[in-house]
Amino acid sequence: QDTIVQVENALNEYRTFMKEKMTKVNIDKHVNAKRAEGSILEYSLKWHLEKLNNGIKAGIPKDSRFVDEYLNMMKTQSSLLIQWLEDFKAKYGDVDYAQQFINQVEEALAHYKKDIGSSLINVEIDKFIDARRADGSILEYGLKYELEQMANGLKSGVPSDDRFVDDYLKKMTGLNSRLAQWLEDFKAKYGGESHAQDTIVNVENALAEYKTFTKE
Repeated sequence: QDTIVQVENALNEYRTFMKEKMTKVNIDKHVNAKRAEGSILEYSLKWHLEKLNNGIKAGIPKDSRFVDEYLNMMKTQSSLLIQWLEDFKAKYGDVDYAQQFINQVEEALAHYKKDIGSSLINVEIDKFIDARRADGSILEYGLKYELEQMANGLKSGVPSDDRFVDDYLKKMTGLNSRLAQWLEDFKAKYGGESHAQDTIVNVENALAEYKTFTKE
């Protein structure tokens, strides 16, 4: 009996050893797999982590021509890594050897959320402010232009020549209406963001000046 027990114990130890070895091999294959091999990642995990981390290090481009391309790239990388991580944790989340890879991805995603995610909303706000009608805005040429038109109209006042009064009033009424609608939409989207507050105040002041002007 002792011999049988010893053999069974040896076989159990061997099975455990081989299971651990095979699990490690499968984890390494999962980590290194490319899309052609069934992975959600185009290349290996290492490649995508480096892509995301290098993007975080570089930061959002100062040249606005490259901002959209950069943001789309970063969103794509973070989305792929999130999906990969969910699948990986479902398969190997309870395996000690897998924790190093889980930690690497979670750390990179945390940095992305902190360093880039917080800046994304500011970029969106700036784009909303600069957007023209061709970009989907209610404003023909962007907020700055409309505010300047309103300020100039208030400064010049109603024309002394009656021939131009109707056109002037129509223009000012249109400006006021568009700015009021734009502000309502802007506040609904970004009213709670600190980066939006100066813009909100500027538009509210312009509308208040117009209201005062119409009462005079």
